Amino acid sequence: MALKVVLFYEQAARGWTETWYTPGTTLPVSLPNACDRLAKAGIAMRAQGTTLTYVRYSVVGTRQSFLFRMGSTYVAPTCSPEFCSEDVVTTCLMTKFYTSDGKKRFIWLRGLRDSNVTRNGNGDSVPAGALLAQLNSYTAAVKGGNFQIRFLEQPTEFPAIVKAPITLIGPNPLDITKTDIFIKGALPVTWIPNKTILRIIGVSQDQCPGMPRTALIFSTAPVGGVGVTIPYNLRNQSTVKPPNGNLFEVVYQYADVYDSEWQYFGEHKTGRPFGVPRGRASVRVRAQ
Repeated sequence: MALKVVLFYEQAARGWTETWYTPGTTLPVSLPNACDRLAKAGIAMRAQGTTLTYVRYSVVGTRQSFLFRMGSTYVAPTCSPEFCSEDVVTTCLMTKFYTSDGKKRFIWLRGLRDSNVTRNGNGDSVPAGALLAQLNSYTAAVKGGNFQIRFLEQPTEFPAIVKAPITLIGPNPLDITKTDIFIKGALPVTWIPNKTILRIIGVSQDQCPGMPRTALIFSTAPVGGVGVTIPYNLRNQSTVKPPNGNLFEVVYQYADVYDSEWQYFGEHKTGRPFGVPRGRASVRVRAQ
């Protein structure tokens, strides 16, 4: 089991998160030293006005979580006036993180300083020496703090993943906010309520509007057959028989970060202040 660590950044009425994972089963009651180092390295590369507002730890696969309110503990250092303009909040860097087992994950690092982006002899945007040093410090904080990247194993690559064909999807007769999914064959013994997460494959949004791609098992005792109950409100409360529907047990693998490499720059077009309904953030790749 692992702990999910989410860092909440805010900058000039914009917000974004960065997510890492770390081994553990118990929520911390005070901010761990490893996360303190990660937060300091992360805030050091941000533009003026950036604040790390919250850090949330949660136990993967459960509803347990703990939110640390950071206040003014982690605030980006000030910069000289000529580099403090409104568009300083838009700079993002696509970074490729390598894991110790040869995998890789691309992650946007948002809210960087425009002053740390320069042009090379070909006219391409490249990181300045200060940003490269800060990226190395951030990567070292990730490695030293035992923070990991999570990968979802695919059934084609991981044959041991348990699969069950769906025979019927219907409303739960006891709770309209729940839906029963009936399967062919016996219920896998590894499927445990409030612990096992399932992937729902082969069920279109036309058949079940809003059906999640993954869902936590709420119950393994639906009325009238073998299957599971998930927290999803089946629209119109009508039964559905997907011809190619399957349930797969979600299997995650966690890998240690080995190194990082910058890729290219982008611009943060829209923000999403926490607690304000403004839609999700997006990134536009900067022309080279």
